[in-house]
Amino acid sequence: MSIPILALSGSIGSGKTTLLGELSELLVEAGEAFAAIDLDGLTQVFPRPEGDPHGMGLGARNLAAVWANAAADGADRLVLATVIETDHDLELLLGAVPDPTPFVVRLAVDDATLLTRVRGRELGTSLEWHLSRSIELAGILETAGVEDAVIRSDDRPIRQIALEILNAAGWPAPSQ
Repeated sequence: MSIPILALSGSIGSGKTTLLGELSELLVEAGEAFAAIDLDGLTQVFPRPEGDPHGMGLGARNLAAVWANAAADGADRLVLATVIETDHDLELLLGAVPDPTPFVVRLAVDDATLLTRVRGRELGTSLEWHLSRSIELAGILETAGVEDAVIRSDDRPIRQIALEILNAAGWPAPSQ
């Protein structure tokens, strides 16, 4: 049986984690069985291996274990929040789930909104790095074109954005 995967990609501050939560709420309303995973939590090991500066290899291995447990408990689709910079990143993630059917959404936000969001959440020593990386990463992702759809995630109600994502992916949504 094919496993539908809805992957939310985007720069730092684009709304991946927030939309992961909203999509989860909508899928619960629609009565769907799913797992929602923010990959950041599965990649946190330091130092990172040479050639894997963002921990995507570890994240994919951890995702395989988490997905197996979620599937054993009844999940039959996966919503994933992560940054997918390259086709190789996507291949690693898809290798963690048997028979995946992916749909990748890149969340697009203007630079000013990215910087405002980053300033609002990164209060520690890494603020300057996150500010710089958010703009750099937005450009990398736009050029890479790994996504199936680009959806604006600024200046609209979060539920509206999440419903647009489900519609673009052809996933079930709750009755309105």
